[in-house]
Amino acid sequence: MNGTITTKSLASLTSADISASLDSYSGELSEWINELIEGDDGLEASLEQEGSSKRPVDLTELDNRVALLATKLEVTCQETSSQLERTIEDISRNVPRLNFDLQFMREGALALQRELSSIVHHTATGGNLSSVGIVDASTMKALEQLRYLDAVKKGMEAARAVLQEAENWSTLESEVTTLLKEGSYSKAASRLSEAAKSMSVFHHTPEYESRRNLMTNLQNQTEAAVSSALVAAINVRDVGACKEFHDIFGKIEREGEFRNYYFGARRLGVQELWSSALLLDVQGENTGGSGTGVSLKFCELLARFFADLSALVNEERSIIPSIFSSAHNPITVLSLFIQSTLETLTPSLSQRISGMVAYNGSSALLELIKAFKMTEEFAIKVEKLMEKFALTRIGALELSSPPREEPSKGHSRHKSKRLSMSRRIPSQSKSAGFPGAGGELFDHTWQQALFEPFIDFQCEYVSLERRLLDSALSTLHSSHKHYHLGEDSELKARMLREKAVDVFGMAEEALGRCVAFTHGYGAVGCVQAVDHLFSQFFSAARTDLLKAPQRDTSRMPYSPDTAASTQFDEELLSQAELVSFQLALNLLNTSRAFKEHIQALDSKFRAEFTIVAQNLRSLSFSTDGHSHLPTSIARGVIELLMQSTLNSMELNTILENLDPLPPVTPFFGTSQTSGYGSTPPTPAGATNTFGYRSEGAVAPQKIEPLLRGSFQTLTEFARATQAFIQQLILSPLFQHLSSYASLPVWSTSDQQSAKSKVYEFSIPTFSLSPTPTMQRVRDGLMALARTLLDYAGDDEALGFSLETLPFIEREAGVREYLDWVKQNSSSNNPDRGLSTSPRAKRMSMSSPSFRRLSVSGTTATTAATATNAPPPNPTPPSSSNNNNANNRAPPTLSSDTIYSAWLTSIILSLVSHLTSNILPLIQTLSTPGAAQLACDLEDLSNVVASVLNAEWEDLERWKECCKMSPEDGRKRWLMVQGVSAFAQGATHSQPSSLDSGSVFKLVARIRGWSA
Repeated sequence: MNGTITTKSLASLTSADISASLDSYSGELSEWINELIEGDDGLEASLEQEGSSKRPVDLTELDNRVALLATKLEVTCQETSSQLERTIEDISRNVPRLNFDLQFMREGALALQRELSSIVHHTATGGNLSSVGIVDASTMKALEQLRYLDAVKKGMEAARAVLQEAENWSTLESEVTTLLKEGSYSKAASRLSEAAKSMSVFHHTPEYESRRNLMTNLQNQTEAAVSSALVAAINVRDVGACKEFHDIFGKIEREGEFRNYYFGARRLGVQELWSSALLLDVQGENTGGSGTGVSLKFCELLARFFADLSALVNEERSIIPSIFSSAHNPITVLSLFIQSTLETLTPSLSQRISGMVAYNGSSALLELIKAFKMTEEFAIKVEKLMEKFALTRIGALELSSPPREEPSKGHSRHKSKRLSMSRRIPSQSKSAGFPGAGGELFDHTWQQALFEPFIDFQCEYVSLERRLLDSALSTLHSSHKHYHLGEDSELKARMLREKAVDVFGMAEEALGRCVAFTHGYGAVGCVQAVDHLFSQFFSAARTDLLKAPQRDTSRMPYSPDTAASTQFDEELLSQAELVSFQLALNLLNTSRAFKEHIQALDSKFRAEFTIVAQNLRSLSFSTDGHSHLPTSIARGVIELLMQSTLNSMELNTILENLDPLPPVTPFFGTSQTSGYGSTPPTPAGATNTFGYRSEGAVAPQKIEPLLRGSFQTLTEFARATQAFIQQLILSPLFQHLSSYASLPVWSTSDQQSAKSKVYEFSIPTFSLSPTPTMQRVRDGLMALARTLLDYAGDDEALGFSLETLPFIEREAGVREYLDWVKQNSSSNNPDRGLSTSPRAKRMSMSSPSFRRLSVSGTTATTAATATNAPPPNPTPPSSSNNNNANNRAPPTLSSDTIYSAWLTSIILSLVSHLTSNILPLIQTLSTPGAAQLACDLEDLSNVVASVLNAEWEDLERWKECCKMSPEDGRKRWLMVQGVSAFAQGATHSQPSSLDSGSVFKLVARIRGWSA
């Protein structure tokens, strides 16, 4: 037991003893109670021995002791309570008296202040204190004498200081010179430091300039005397001597010069490695003789240089704090060392990168990325070394900080033990950014010098990428030129798919290069370059494959027997045209597969740039200056990219569409920013990137494809292929119509048509029949449906991209499909127009090379779609990643509807060609010629109406104008020209829509009505 309970039994303990024992006891409360119960006599004396075991006494004794202790504790509590009440009563009684005493002291202090102020005022104004009764005359005289003596003392001290400084300056030069000759550099520096402190005494005197020049000369002499010894100490790694020299340079105010000496000597090795190398792939350095070192490529030299510099920085990490001990932040010194090393390279890093780019030409981007990744890896490695440096310094600072006060003893000791754990738990700011290791300790200026040579090329990323892709595409085309494909359409289509494998690989590689070289800031340029790649690819495919064959002009002349022959199909298309037709169908099937894989590529672009958007949005900077960057990205790169032209509004629009913020409402007092990575992301209810306060969850938005140009180029290729197919089918009819405008029947007059009759008796005139040309065109149109079905068979390639067919909007069977296409156009949904029927999948994916076109993550989806899609269906359901709930599934089109749409488009294309390109070429149209033309057009109109159940407006206008008599035509022409119908005797004539059209004006010209 402790205290008084060690000498007293429980019965003899008083309340004071119990209270003192409790205050002094340091163990558990239960142990203290047990000791009180046992007492000095203890319980062991009352134990009885029975054999080898002990039996405790009866519990009565223990119960008595517990009851006694409880009674004493109760009495102690009552006495303590009574004493506490008496103390509170005394305090309550004495508090009013304390207030009175404080008030009395305050009044006395104010009175004294007033008296002192009065004395100071009279003294300052020269008044006589004795006249106002403050002091008597003798006291006043003594005060005046003391003031005089004080003034004399101050003046003498100032004179002594000036004389002493003058004496010191008179001997300064000789003393310093002597000390330098003796090698006492530290004493000479101390002497100069003392003299420099007294320069302010001569600041406004004529001697100031001369003394300042003397000080500068002596400092220069000291620096010159110490420099050789300093360089020698640096070379032998004498840290102690270098530290002494640093102190000397600090005393003579030449710390900057000391850093120059130290940095210059330490970086000499890496500078020689850089300068002496002869680079093989840098323009201007690969001519030989300019370098004395080994021949290397630029990236090889860069790897060696960064390895040596990294080792040097790691060595300096332990040396600089010892030498620059007086520096506020040794990390800043290390940063200046790296920066000076990079800025003093000869030739500079920027010059060699420019020479490397000029040497490599179109493939310069690949070498740039290699060099950039090496540079970034070096920066990250050095940044980690600096973090270790900062953590070491933080630990040293914490060890040198004064200890905290211990809490007062007493009953609060248990509470202090429980709360002491919080001292060992770092705060949120410490764990997030190392306090003092952010803006205070870390210095990233050296990264600016490291990455600035790359920023100009990063801003030119789009041009570098396009040059690389153009070169790769040109090489790809050249590698396939030696293949002799002949007339095999399937082989040509397969060769196109083989090229597409490489083209899609180029696009994916471009995405990887964009992220690696620009960290996503070049997203706009990457999309433009890939769109340009597909534009060039499909343009070359159109040029190489969509070539119309030469038609055989030695065709069988027209006869009714030939028109009725079953060999009309063979007469319609030649063998070469049939080969081209099958090639075009294969190209349409291939286009369907291209669209599927462009969609998959677009999804991959979206996924990659979504990650980029999230990373850039997370670039927030805490109050201690620490940035939340991924470990694979150097801070200096992001800072330069954020300030470059790559951080454009177009980039922010793309990234905002990929990773949109919640809907927001204006927040008063916030400012907008337009750059990613400039402000931290914000949860709901906080201020977001653009300075607004978010209110809720993100509303679903339509997914817009990134590769809109690629989809548009593919659509143009599909449109050109469809036009090529129509041109092949209609080429025989176009050949017939080529001479239709120059038929002599159009200019035949009435006299030429009337035969000479000997007996001049009247012969009845029968109805006209169509011209042979129009009969062949009519027969061709009648056989067009069977021809299209025979040539295309049940191939579903015709169902791809129906919306790009000319005049497709006139087909009633596809109205619903066209409405769906308009609502889900390619600008909002890249999935439209894709066929997912099983046969289409077999056609497009049968080639082994084309199986490699699948982008990762899309193969399973494509296979599932192909298995579950109902045949035939030229358009698939909406993409599974489309968040627009309003998008409905595309309508299912049957084979009959697809063929009907093609038939409508082909026939209307022919009729449009006739009315727009053929009929306007007729020079003169006589009345008999007009009647013959009206007959031809009537016959053609009947065929169009019977096949399509539709009419062509311009065809009907031509027919109506040809049926019009010359008198009616002239009257109508005058009405169109503004002459009143009353003046022409046609009071009931009314103008129609025909009058204002170009068809009527054209017919009026060729029939002579306008004359």
